[in-house]
Amino acid sequence: MVFNVGGYRQPPTPLALPPLVFSEIEIGAGSLLSLRTVIQPLDSLCFHQTQRRNDMSKSLLCHCAGICGFDHVRWDYSGQRKTTEVIRRSSGKFTCPSCGSSSVTATRVGSREILNGKLGADTWVLEVEMHRIRCHDCLAFRMERLPFLSSSLSRISKCLERSIMELRSDMSISAISNYFSVDWRTVKDIEKRNLKKKYASVSLSDVKVLGVDEIYVGKKKYKTVVRDLESGCVLHVGDGKGGEALDEFGKRLSRSKADVETIAMDMSSGFSSWFREKLPEAEIVFDHFHVIKLMNDKLEKIRRRVAGELDDDALSKLKKNASCF
Repeated sequence: MVFNVGGYRQPPTPLALPPLVFSEIEIGAGSLLSLRTVIQPLDSLCFHQTQRRNDMSKSLLCHCAGICGFDHVRWDYSGQRKTTEVIRRSSGKFTCPSCGSSSVTATRVGSREILNGKLGADTWVLEVEMHRIRCHDCLAFRMERLPFLSSSLSRISKCLERSIMELRSDMSISAISNYFSVDWRTVKDIEKRNLKKKYASVSLSDVKVLGVDEIYVGKKKYKTVVRDLESGCVLHVGDGKGGEALDEFGKRLSRSKADVETIAMDMSSGFSSWFREKLPEAEIVFDHFHVIKLMNDKLEKIRRRVAGELDDDALSKLKKNASCF
């Protein structure tokens, strides 16, 4: 077995043979020494040594990658920073993908490569021997399912997906893509799938401060977003703008019996009237940006009106000293 330590391949250790056991030493004619020995058969020794290595590789597969129920077959080294481990499902572990019955017949139909992360400095690739399963109970005839994949079409293991999400907070999408040799769109899809699962159901019971605003998404369409301003969590995304986009959120809010104290929003009458009706005891706060924008708009109107009332001489002096406005 070749070990990868710090990115360098180490030569295999010599096979340890048991010491010779001399049962009898005889000095024959011509001073020739004849030895009769009892030696453990070499083929048996190699078999046990290989079995131990396979058990170690199977243990690595189970405890490090979380892939159990599969046997290690062999390692293949391409010499191009790629290490391939050939595995197959253990005998007696085949079940029907449809009904779960173990009364099945498995037929080998090929192999499939799955990216499993890093093994030292090499890319760790799993070459899985695939089988088609014929069930004797439900008569289904389907390909076996691999439990260490998030979906049947995935080309990377769940172990690698977990590694990507662990590194995502400290590395950019392109850096992770280059490190694991995967497409950046794959990294993005994994992150989106993880966030969708994580925030599929967000509790509203502990929410105290809400923030609501609409965003323009193109083609005269808007989305209304509600967030928890203390945790930053997105609580609701509704189609459109105004109170009608918050109807589904209002149902969840009433079921949660949340004690909302403050609501930050723009100066839209649709939002303010909706929240005054649904949360009459909450304090409505207009955000700083919209307040300043409204003040600047009013000052601009006054400037235009005053400038229109001045004669040419006064207007010329005003332009030379515009800071007076």
